[in-house]
Amino acid sequence: VLYVPPPDMEARVEILQVHTRHMKLDKDVDLEQIAAETDLFTGAELAGLCREAGMVALREDLSASMVSNRHFQIARNSLTPLLTKDDLEKYSSFMRNHQ
Repeated sequence: VLYVPPPDMEARVEILQVHTRHMKLDKDVDLEQIAAETDLFTGAELAGLCREAGMVALREDLSASMVSNRHFQIARNSLTPLLTKDDLEKYSSFMRNHQ
């Protein structure tokens, strides 16, 4: 069994940077703040968050040229990470007991 924990804060910031590098972000977008609000998100879920924020912007205005913090917040509120704190504790406990 290979246990891969969810990304830490630094990794989440880097993942968000990778998935927003081709997006034009408004000045109000703070990727560190978004990373802080997505503690249990996997890398794939963070990628999905970025895509959804872009889609929110386009749903509002097909000619949208920027993704704002509000778009990220709407997207964030529509997503729930699959991993829970309880799951994380179970996995960590399993790994401690089976090393």
